[in-house]
Amino acid sequence: MTVQIEEFRFNDRPWRLDWLGRIDYSGSSQSEPHILAYLSELKQPVPGKLLSTPALSEPRAHRVVPVKIGLLPFLKVGTMWIDGVAHAPPQPHDEVELNLQYNQIELVRFDGSVRVDGESVPLLSPQRYSIGRDASKEVAGSQLAVAYNPTPNLQLVAIPSTVLFQTCAVTSAKAIRRLVFGEINKIVDPEHGFLQGQPDTYKVTLFKDFHDSEAHTLANLVADPVAREQLAGFRRTLITQSANFDRSRGGSYPETHIQFGLPFSNPAKLRVRGKFLPFEVKRNGKKKMLWGFLATEIVDLSVRLIFDNLVIERKNNAKQGENADDPDLPYAFGSTVRSPVTQGDPVQPTTSVRDPAANLDKLILEACGGFTPVGLTLVSNPKEVQKYQGRPLVRPEDGADFGGRGTTGEPQGNSSGLAEVDIDAQPTPSLPVKLDEFLKALEILAERGIRFATLAASVNHRKVGEHVVNYLPRKIRNIRNWHLTSNEPHAAPRGYVVAELHRGGVWHYLIDLERKESKATGSLALAYIRHHTGERIEPPKLGGFMVDVVKESGWVGAIEFYRQWVYTQIQHKPSKGVEAFANAIAAKF
Repeated sequence: MTVQIEEFRFNDRPWRLDWLGRIDYSGSSQSEPHILAYLSELKQPVPGKLLSTPALSEPRAHRVVPVKIGLLPFLKVGTMWIDGVAHAPPQPHDEVELNLQYNQIELVRFDGSVRVDGESVPLLSPQRYSIGRDASKEVAGSQLAVAYNPTPNLQLVAIPSTVLFQTCAVTSAKAIRRLVFGEINKIVDPEHGFLQGQPDTYKVTLFKDFHDSEAHTLANLVADPVAREQLAGFRRTLITQSANFDRSRGGSYPETHIQFGLPFSNPAKLRVRGKFLPFEVKRNGKKKMLWGFLATEIVDLSVRLIFDNLVIERKNNAKQGENADDPDLPYAFGSTVRSPVTQGDPVQPTTSVRDPAANLDKLILEACGGFTPVGLTLVSNPKEVQKYQGRPLVRPEDGADFGGRGTTGEPQGNSSGLAEVDIDAQPTPSLPVKLDEFLKALEILAERGIRFATLAASVNHRKVGEHVVNYLPRKIRNIRNWHLTSNEPHAAPRGYVVAELHRGGVWHYLIDLERKESKATGSLALAYIRHHTGERIEPPKLGGFMVDVVKESGWVGAIEFYRQWVYTQIQHKPSKGVEAFANAIAAKF
């Protein structure tokens, strides 16, 4: 099955994926951030090698596309795309084999220089690899792992950090998201390590939704000291670039590029594809051509890890334990049934509007490829203790008394205990919300010529006169009642209003959240938000932001996931009245 990426459907001509740029954290923490993909239009038919400058169209056409980072396994630099589908190049890329060790690697910027025959020369000048002037400026801070004299005939090999990250760290869409947010401890249980008395055996416990096939890659990231340092440096760079970014010093975005080297203590054998890089030097007054190599894809990587045996355990181990026959074990809840990827259509469309993990798990796992751990033995230990027993299926006859549990998914089991049920969708709450003061303040502002429009940012919303009131989801994972109007378990979800204003060429947003019944009435804060470029923020993004507000217990924690937004608070006291509230808002404009 082939994946069709909606964002790459420009026209019916071929396009080359030139480079992968910075990571964009402007999305919700509930979903993958984006990575910028740089593409160039190609001539048709493509003359010569795909990575050569003559292959580019005349006049040149370039695109920059933000793609959810969960699709990273499909984004191979140097691939050809037609109507959003990857195609094999008309001529194969150049290919070389080499052996590398981590201490050979030196990270160099895209616009940096390298040493060739004793001279300092630009690594990727337009003569060596052309991706367009604007793209070259935007990806100038992206990193490449450079190793000198990898073979007798090459001065150097340069592998983009994104390519090494794809091969040596990326295992699935869920893993990518966790790694980018620095949450390796939510992939691998912190209680991992070498077994006592067995220095060549490592034990790793995976959390739910991570497959055994991912285990050796993930175990290497937490076991190998070189890999741990690479992963820490990767995350540290993203945090530092985001925290230190200051638009007043120039630049539009923080340089949140992937910085990643070779994460293995032992030597690795690689087979890479890409293009040869020409370096013209002078020797004894004569010009001589020396060669480097740009590796845009790692076809094969084999390495011996620092452990020879890997014990894989799981947080959601479905194996039967030695006490499986114990009748007193409590019943487990019915399992969730995933919707499989449709097999009838040879092309699977996808878009960054949705989470890639939701419909492409299997294809992403296949695309990751990864590396080959030489001589690694997987050890499967028997499960000693089983905490639950499966709940069997029951199909009660008409009129039969059924006292068991129900499932809204496909029932699983075989005798008694679990039955299908029909459910009605939870209606949008119709209870009054305590946002009257904000809505009245908006009316006062409208009379003064400052006219806000209220937006539907949530699936659950209702009209209140001319305005729209949104509601937080009734259930949010790991949240007990912060999102509810009171601490009672069946309380209604809190409402919020998103008000939008286009003024002075900039889109402005105000968000007011309904107070909990238990909250004391004192000085309150209204959230003021805008994109730092002034562009419009789509309502669903604002709805996702409000879910983050819940998960982070407030505005300040949530805004950390939205580095491209400007956020300030507008303080107001209900005791001073609506007119004072409107004045506080008007002062902002």
